[in-house]
Amino acid sequence: MQRGRITAEQFSAYLQELSNILTQRAQAIYDNFEATDYYAENGEECDIGVSGVQSYEGGVNELWQFLEDGDPDHLSNGLVQIWEGNQRIIEAMRINRENREALALLWDQLQDG
Repeated sequence: MQRGRITAEQFSAYLQELSNILTQRAQAIYDNFEATDYYAENGEECDIGVSGVQSYEGGVNELWQFLEDGDPDHLSNGLVQIWEGNQRIIEAMRINRENREALALLWDQLQDG
């Protein structure tokens, strides 16, 4: 955007699409929490993942601010927040994978008697 490779309209369209995707995915996560007892059993994973989604959303909102006032600090701050959100989401996925592996091991042990 700053180098003129994309227009404000293109950036706005990209952010709108990204915002729509984030809203849908976040809603699916919250709906899953309500429909199951997953959160009760996996609170740490869920808290980290949700904080990642919130950080990501905050970063996108910061990018929107750039379109409103042109302050380039919004771009760098937004990207940092998005990166931090990604890191939290990756951590939640790691915890999820470890939990699934532990369950698989327990299942195997139960099957072996």
